[in-house]
Amino acid sequence: MCHGLDHLEEDEAVDLACAPNNVESEEGLEECRDKCDPYQCCWTSIEELNCSWQRPECTYYIEPCQMLGGMLFGMEDTDEHDETEVYEPADYKEAIEKQCSESSLQTDYGLELCREHCTPHACCFLSDGDCGSNPEEECQMFTACANLHDFEGEVKEVQSAPDAIIQELDTVCSLEHLNRFGSWVCKNHCDKRACCFTDNHPTNCYDEEKEWCGEYSACENMLGWTPPPPANSTPKETPISFMDEMFGFCSEEGIEKDNGKSCLAACTPNECCYIEGPRSCFEGNEKVCSDFLICNNLFGT
Repeated sequence: MCHGLDHLEEDEAVDLACAPNNVESEEGLEECRDKCDPYQCCWTSIEELNCSWQRPECTYYIEPCQMLGGMLFGMEDTDEHDETEVYEPADYKEAIEKQCSESSLQTDYGLELCREHCTPHACCFLSDGDCGSNPEEECQMFTACANLHDFEGEVKEVQSAPDAIIQELDTVCSLEHLNRFGSWVCKNHCDKRACCFTDNHPTNCYDEEKEWCGEYSACENMLGWTPPPPANSTPKETPISFMDEMFGFCSEEGIEKDNGKSCLAACTPNECCYIEGPRSCFEGNEKVCSDFLICNNLFGT
């Protein structure tokens, strides 16, 4: 399921090949070009050839490969090396936002990734920072770096999830719950530690945070899960007397009283009203289904 940093050695090789002192020579420049060529789709200006949205590793190669200036595929061919040219992949800003998100910064690995990309642009967030002649364009790309607050702070300790959260996760991500209610509640919980379960490099954090990721192991149930066919595509009219009873069962107090068992029993017959995805029957049955929206209280949504 989870993969480590498969490209780590290759990343370091690109950094060395494209280091400023190395590209001063013809041999070094050719070595840098050879390392960057496989990733030229990351920054090409030709939209249909751009692959940055598919390849998270683009964020690793964009900065060292800038040393090549206009000699990259999709750029004007020139023998001169223009160090002022900056090429950013189409979704580089989005990648930085993910790496510097609140959940990513909760891990040592995520914090390290965010710092690695943001530290060279600290001038955007320091009162006495000097970002050169075009700071607005540069700093717009790195707005998410503000989440670091400072660039010299201590690495935060990873916060363990309370037992109650883990127990709730085990329930909403169980195969029984997924088959009955779909994956949307489980996904909402698991998104907080999405880096544990992604196969994409470099955003996977499983190897660096095994214990922290292990707390959310129930999220793995979603990976191979496919929704069953619709069980009930037409909601049933419900007597007013029962609706009053259901509102009592599914109020915060009612759910607390018996851990939501009565609410679940009352909501199950018309479960297609309040689940999302292919099993939902809300569209076209809004009048009947609106009474069952209180069932969402059971799942904290």
